[in-house]
Parts: sequence; C-alpha cells; structure tokens
Amino acid sequence: MNCLYSIFWMLSYVYLVYGVLARWGDNPDRPIANITEKLKPILNCTVSVMELLSSIIKRKKFVTLWNNIISFDESFGLGKATNPNEVAKGKPPIHRQQMRQAKNYLWCWIFIGACGWMSVNCNGMIAFEEHYVQNMSYMIVYIGHFAAVSKFCGLVSLLGQRFAYLNQLVRQQSDEIHKSNSIIMIKKIETSFQQLMDMSRSLNDMYSFELFFLFTNLLYHVLTNAYFMSFWIIFNSHTWSLKIFLAQFSWMVMFCIQLCSIHLCCEYTSQEANKMARRMFDWHRTIGFDIEEFEPTLHFMTNQLHFSAAGFFGAGLTSLASNTKFIAIYLVVLLQINHT
Repeated sequence: MNCLYSIFWMLSYVYLVYGVLARWGDNPDRPIANITEKLKPILNCTVSVMELLSSIIKRKKFVTLWNNIISFDESFGLGKATNPNEVAKGKPPIHRQQMRQAKNYLWCWIFIGACGWMSVNCNGMIAFEEHYVQNMSYMIVYIGHFAAVSKFCGLVSLLGQRFAYLNQLVRQQSDEIHKSNSIIMIKKIETSFQQLMDMSRSLNDMYSFELFFLFTNLLYHVLTNAYFMSFWIIFNSHTWSLKIFLAQFSWMVMFCIQLCSIHLCCEYTSQEANKMARRMFDWHRTIGFDIEEFEPTLHFMTNQLHFSAAGFFGAGLTSLASNTKFIAIYLVVLLQINHT
C-alpha cells in the first residue's frame, strides 16, 4: 500500500510539473531567467521523485531502523507512563521532559511549515495574479520536498533525543559509583549506545545520496532567489515590484529553513553522540577500573558520529557556514558578471 502511495505521488509530481512548464511562456528579453526558472521545478521534481523511489527501494531498511528504535525504547521503558528504574530510585523520569520537548518541537515545526507555505501561496497569487489551483499545482511538489526534509530531520532528531537520554543516565550514575547496580546500568548504556551508533550510521547510509541531492536542490534555489532579488533591487530598481519581491523572499525563507534544519538536526545528534565517550571515560576514571574496562569507551572516543552527503560534504554547523560562504561568493560573482 505504501508503495502504491509513493508511486501515485511520483506520477502526480511529474504531471503537475509538466503542466506548469507547458503553461509558462518564454520572455525573449530574459533568456537566462527563462532557463533558470524552468530548471527550478524540474530539479525539485527530480529530487522529490528520487526520494520517493529511494523510499520504495529501501523500505525494508527503514522498517528495520524503526523497529530498532522501538526496541531501544522498550529496553529502557521509554514508552511507559513512568520508568520503573527511575521510580525505584526516587528520581524524576528523564524521558518525560524529553518527550514533552519532542512534542513541542513537532508542533512548532508544523506551525512554521503551515504558516510558511500559506505565506508563499498568498504572495504568489497576489504577485503573479494566479488562481489558487494554478498556484498550488506549482507548490505541491515543493511541499512534497518539504515533507521529505521533515522525515529525515525527524528521524535524526529521534536518534539525537535517545543519545541525550543516555547522556543523562550516565550523569545520574555518577552519583552511584559505589553501587553494583550502577555498574550493570553502565554496561547496558554502553551496549545501547553502540546500537544507537549503528542505527545512526544505517540512517546516514540510507540517506547518503538523497542528502546530497537535497542539499544541491536547496542551495540552487537559495542562490537563484537571492540573485534575482538582489538583481532587481540593484540594477532594475525602476521595475522593482514589492509584490514579486515578497513572493521571492517567502520562497527563499522556506528554502533556508529546510537547509538550516537539516544541518542543525545533524549537528545536534552528532554532538550528543560524541559527548558520550568523554562522560563514560570520566565515569570509568572515577571508578578506577583497569584498562580492559576502558576498551569500549576508547572505541567510542575514536569512532565518532558524523553525517555526510555521499561523502562530498558533511552535515552540521561547519557545513552550514560553508554553504553560507558558498552562496555569498557565487552571488557576488554572478552580480559582477551581470554588471560587466
């Protein structure tokens, strides 16, 4: 059933983009703009169709990953109203606050997406004098792309949340270093941490090339929108239209939100995963175990988590700064070429 659902949307995307391109006309005074504007929906449709096709092909891996996340939650009782281990220790349940934060983030993301796409729709209808159906036929593929980004960010955030849960458990165990049950819990945390690392790497392998195409699509749209907005303001101020500017600006904001969300989610999960080794090392050093007890922790310290887009570039705050520099440099170059 899910395969049929994905195939339906793939065919719908192709049909809608074909209809949009057939409806558009060419402006002989703007040959570059004609090619650029037509390439944008084609590229976005291609990336969206590839993501759906990849979901069909890798659906078994996705189900395995999801089942592993559920198994992790069940092993620590995260799906229960209260965690028996934490209640027995007289401590407030850690997962309750994290689950509440996850719900708040989810509702904020839905609210931002709904407001953003409503703004894009309204500004597009006003600026280009289109009917609602015509404007939505162009937007629906971009909303599908937004859903693909939301899916990836959601999975990465789920793993990051569980890494954060383990980090807080290690912090709690530091108060019980002379208790045998604390040592047993640490062993369980080490095993669960390795399972989360395997799940994170499996997720990165699943989305490796998809992440590269998502980044390429978003960077292209941000760069072209920024270029045309800057061009109208600097060189064509006499034909500058506030309506068109707001429409382009709302589009660029949505692309920037998606680009930043991918980098921030990957950075959050990587940071939570990579700080575990340091905390485990400090805990073992306090206990005074021999070198054999340090082997798992030493392995964690040398085997850290980093997300990458098919190996071409990483995903995180460093890559976000590189993307920003890339857009700024090429924007200046394009404006200078046009000026000369």
